[in-house]
Amino acid sequence: MPSRFELADSGHPGAPMGMATYGESAPAGDLFKHFGFTVENLVAEAEQLLDDAEA
Repeated sequence: MPSRFELADSGHPGAPMGMATYGESAPAGDLFKHFGFTVENLVAEAEQLLDDAEA
């Protein structure tokens, strides 16, 4: 999964995702898959946010 950066200090309710590393070189599609930036993972994160908001 991509790294999650919490914005607790800003009060932002979302769950931004980013990378904890840099400097990789490959076609973008390969890097997205390698680092977990896939439709399936992003949908899973969104569903978890919705579940958490309902709790």
